[in-house]
Amino acid sequence: MDFKTIEGATAIFQSVGCIGNENCIFLAFRDTKKDTSFTGMLGGAVGAFAGGMVRGMNEAEKLQEAANAPAWLINQTEKGLGVIPMKANGIQLTIKPSKMEPQPDKFVFIPNESLSGIEVKNFALFNKKVQSIKLIFSDGKKFNWAARIDEKEVPYQAANFTVFMNKYKKK
Repeated sequence: MDFKTIEGATAIFQSVGCIGNENCIFLAFRDTKKDTSFTGMLGGAVGAFAGGMVRGMNEAEKLQEAANAPAWLINQTEKGLGVIPMKANGIQLTIKPSKMEPQPDKFVFIPNESLSGIEVKNFALFNKKVQSIKLIFSDGKKFNWAARIDEKEVPYQAANFTVFMNKYKKK
C-alpha cells in the first residue's frame, strides 16, 4: 500500500470506510517528549469512544494497539479522526516514511464527540518545522503526537498538515 501519494493514502482510508466530504490526510509520529501510550487512559476514554467506534474487534484492544505504534496515518474528516497505525520495518533511529508500512486492519476512528479539543504548537522553542499535537478527550485524558510540517517522502504532508495546523494552532 503506497501511502506516500495522496491517491494511495486516500485509497487506504477508502478501504476502511473513512472518507468524508472533507479529508485532511497527514503523518504523525510518537511525541518522544511526552508519554503517548493509551495504557493510562484506557479506562474512561474507551467508554467515550465505544459509541462511535464499534467495528467488530474489541475496541479497547485496537485502541491500545494503535497507540503503541511509532507513527500514524491520520485522516481528519468532518466527523472525526481516522487513525491507521504505521509499522516500522527494521530498526530506525529516526522514523522514515520509506521504512513504514500502514496497518489498515488496526484502524480506529475517534469521533469529534469524544474530543473536547485539539491543540497544535511548536514542538520545541526554536524548532518550528515540527509541531506538537495534543488531543484532549471529553474525560480529560490527553494523547500527544508530533508531526513534521514538511515530510520529503510524503509530498502531500506540507499542504494537508498546514491546513490542520492552522485550524488548531494557538495564535
